[in-house]
Amino acid sequence: VVSIFGNASQSTSRLYQALREKHPVCYSCSADLIANKSVGITNISLSLNPKETQRAIKIIKNEARLFLDKGITDEELAIYKNKYLTKKLLSEQLIRSKMSSLFSFFANGIDLDFDLVTQKIMATTKDDVMDAAKYAFDFNKVSASLVGKDVKDINLEKYFKGKE
Repeated sequence: VVSIFGNASQSTSRLYQALREKHPVCYSCSADLIANKSVGITNISLSLNPKETQRAIKIIKNEARLFLDKGITDEELAIYKNKYLTKKLLSEQLIRSKMSSLFSFFANGIDLDFDLVTQKIMATTKDDVMDAAKYAFDFNKVSASLVGKDVKDINLEKYFKGKE
């Protein structure tokens, strides 16, 4: 879900296309998944002018709704499986990646062995992606924060919990 919706290194991601190309409201955007055994966090980060906060949140929510309504195509699923596995294979050579895999295994019981991950990714279906998307895009469970100058008067909760 994160790779398709908003991976930082993917200018083809839906979030990047919406926030940078179609409606240029931010300087940069990315989405990451922070996972452990019992809970996962979908983290969306933006660099933007505080005046664009409300507009950016509306775009994010709209893109999430579109994702949930329209789903993904077989072609998109195949492309992102290959992109993910290529990135995983290349990162296998990095010490940082190996340390992260060891931490995931010992702290959360998640085995990130390349062959096992490859099997799981290749077995992933469109339904699997959509089930994960429903969980990831539940805006009733959002925790949001702003960092920077001139942001103290922005009430993020009203943007996420509201009907906008």
